[in-house]
Amino acid sequence: MPGDRAGPSRPGIANGSGGSGASGSRHRQLLPGNFLEGGLRQEEEEARFPRVMEVPFDSQRRRMATVHLAGSRRVAYVKGAPEEILRLSALAPGQRRRAEEAAASMERDALRVLGEPTRER
Repeated sequence: MPGDRAGPSRPGIANGSGGSGASGSRHRQLLPGNFLEGGLRQEEEEARFPRVMEVPFDSQRRRMATVHLAGSRRVAYVKGAPEEILRLSALAPGQRRRAEEAAASMERDALRVLGEPTRER
């Protein structure tokens, strides 16, 4: 979803920051296969949830976002550094602590960790 300016939206998928086509981050390149394995078809999802706005990745904000139409609603998908996403979230303290612990555990295992929240209006 976010990041692919030249192409259409990809709801449910977080693309790399600023890449297009097959270029972009390794994270983005791996996700389309997972998308298809989950039974979703890119063209169908792009038609169902058209992108209406994009806020590109910013290294100071450490996140990016796209907004898609979902019927009469707008859904924002955000991808970014977990600590930044958690800072902006409305989680209960216990939920926030568990999310921070999970992210820290994955980081200790040298896994790339990204937060991907959504908001509907």
